[in-house]
Amino acid sequence: MSPVMWAFGVYYEASVGSAIAMLAILLLIWKWRLLQVRFDKVITVILIIGFSFVCFGYRANAFSIIPAVIIIVLLREKKFLARVLLSASVLLGFIVSAFLPSLLNIRVLPSYSAGFAWEIVSVIQSMEPDKQHEYIDYMDDLFGDGATAIAVQNNSYDEQGSSINGMFNSPISSMAISEGDHSTRLVKRYVKMALHEPKLFLKTKWEFISHSLGIGKPVNMYEYYYQPWDPDNEFGLNDSQQRAFYVNFFLAFMEFNSIIRRPWIMYLLSLVLILIWRFKYQGKKAPLNLYEAAFLVSLFYYGAYLLNTQAFEFRYYYPSWILLFAIIIGLIPQMFFNSKRSKLITLTVCLVIIIATLAGGYKKYRETSDDIVAAIDNVDMLSVTI
Repeated sequence: MSPVMWAFGVYYEASVGSAIAMLAILLLIWKWRLLQVRFDKVITVILIIGFSFVCFGYRANAFSIIPAVIIIVLLREKKFLARVLLSASVLLGFIVSAFLPSLLNIRVLPSYSAGFAWEIVSVIQSMEPDKQHEYIDYMDDLFGDGATAIAVQNNSYDEQGSSINGMFNSPISSMAISEGDHSTRLVKRYVKMALHEPKLFLKTKWEFISHSLGIGKPVNMYEYYYQPWDPDNEFGLNDSQQRAFYVNFFLAFMEFNSIIRRPWIMYLLSLVLILIWRFKYQGKKAPLNLYEAAFLVSLFYYGAYLLNTQAFEFRYYYPSWILLFAIIIGLIPQMFFNSKRSKLITLTVCLVIIIATLAGGYKKYRETSDDIVAAIDNVDMLSVTI
């Protein structure tokens, strides 16, 4: 149906686990009212705990959906016991995912503060030279003399392909950020910067938020590289020509259909459809529907990346994207498939759009095929062997 589904369906990445788990949690909560047998309810509670563990275990920042899920449960269920059981199940999964690594003596690095460090460095980088001199040692007491200046020199935050990696090419590395009480102190420095330099802080913050939403610049499409560090040779694995076509067609498709990589458009379209569905078809006093619940979870999930991010990438947006995609393909047919003629017209338009986007993606792939072949020739991709 969509190359986005093809690619993420077979590609292991933390967002995939969270996306599957969020969809499962929503469906299980929605089915609760239909359950009459106590055994079915017990199994459902166990499943919610399990999917909650997967959701928060794959993506730590997914904890931001907890308020959304609890709001959904409170609006959906009227019985106190149901509210308690469903909310507690989600919270229990989160607690297990948070404390299990410690119980197994696995060190978990507090990566959330890295995004705050990146924003601090970016604010300093955006200052005029005289002003920048006042802050050029802003984090040196945490990371060593000259660390802030090196990070500012290497940093990039307002370009299409920008990410935290430039800053990490300095003493302010992921490991250094996780040492001791650095995470807590970085958050305090972040708040201090916001209070002391509000104009520059807000300007930089808007750059982070707008890029994350695809305003002005679409979010980046990375991953699926051809063994850039040759990681599979130790296992006797080589890449293949089939994968080369598969991966590069997908990347060309995403380049051609950059609208997919602009979250604000899908959020706006979904919101408009939800409002039309509620006020025209359901009535404003109707109970919460599944589309509204999915939109709320999507908003809370991706909202965490608007507050604190380390890159502007589609893979971070993917769980929210798939929820919005489900809303759009769920509501449009119900609104317009109300007669044989409208069904035929809508189906024809959908087929034309699908064919056009696939053809456009393939054309883009062919335009870049010479570069792709050259890249493939640099790697042994004749077969897959063990």
